[in-house]
Amino acid sequence: MRRIILIILAVLVLSSCGNQEKGASSAYKGAVKDRKKPLSWGKQQKIFVFADDNVWKYAENPLRQTIERTFYTTINEKMFTLERVPVGKLEDHFRFNNLLFYCDASSEQEVSKFVKERLGARIEEKIAADGGAIYPAFNVWADDQLVLFVVGETEESLLKLNILQANEIWEMYRQRYYKRVEYQVYRSRQKPLTNFAEQIWEIDLPARYVLYKKDDIRHFRSYLARSDKQPDRFLSIYHEDMPENILSRDWLIDKRNALAGKYYDGDKFDRQDVTISSCSIAGYEGLKLMGRWQNDKHAMGGAFACFAFWEPELKQVFIIDNSVYYPEGDKLPALIELEIISNSLRIK
Repeated sequence: MRRIILIILAVLVLSSCGNQEKGASSAYKGAVKDRKKPLSWGKQQKIFVFADDNVWKYAENPLRQTIERTFYTTINEKMFTLERVPVGKLEDHFRFNNLLFYCDASSEQEVSKFVKERLGARIEEKIAADGGAIYPAFNVWADDQLVLFVVGETEESLLKLNILQANEIWEMYRQRYYKRVEYQVYRSRQKPLTNFAEQIWEIDLPARYVLYKKDDIRHFRSYLARSDKQPDRFLSIYHEDMPENILSRDWLIDKRNALAGKYYDGDKFDRQDVTISSCSIAGYEGLKLMGRWQNDKHAMGGAFACFAFWEPELKQVFIIDNSVYYPEGDKLPALIELEIISNSLRIK
């Protein structure tokens, strides 16, 4: 198969796409909005798929394996779920916020024909040259909408594109979802940065987060957001001297258990209940520890994600810990909110 490329033609190819908002009121930080369009609807974690029968027959399994990947909290939670829409109901779904179209450029079946008419003849040269392409488009039919058109020169090239670029498709929807959450997080008032004047760090913290625990001698602070019918969300920041970067998986596991036991009244986790991976957080490369916590004293438990990185100029290791208590439902959306806030941390 010829080289496959990702083409960003949200404005050049799709004339109906919107312009980027600017200013604090949008708080979308790089996302694309179009207030002139009707607001999109539907669950932000559902993606509606349009594909001809012969394409979907072979595209479904590899797509689901990637897009519906799970994250272990207290159970396996999905960030996204897929729902294929019958062709006859296509017009009923134009205003949903996540749409995904598959097109075999050599086919005249209904979905493929629709996509070709939508994108126009200007893409034919690119398809012929590269074998396939993914065309992201913002706000085609509604505000706050992401539409992906996955196009292959033939059915074979389309199915190969689906396999090779499935992770890229997931990442584009993930980024959009994070932007939507970020928008909601920062629509309301934030704590003044003077709250952190005595710290060596500052963070963009929504005002609804209140100080929960502090130990300034040992450089620990924790904040809590609590409201009716919402998860309890805990965010803590800790740092200590580390003359050389000895941050490791074992170090982080031991340190997180020690901090949680001390400041969260006996919270703990078992190693088999967590995953650990490399990550980027607050502009640094570090480690992410994620999984399930429990507290035997209070017979309760929940989910957490813990980020750690080493600051080379200060010779300090930082830990940003996110914890959720919500026995009524999913924890992943709250963890994503906390991660977005954590990512705003700045070292002075």
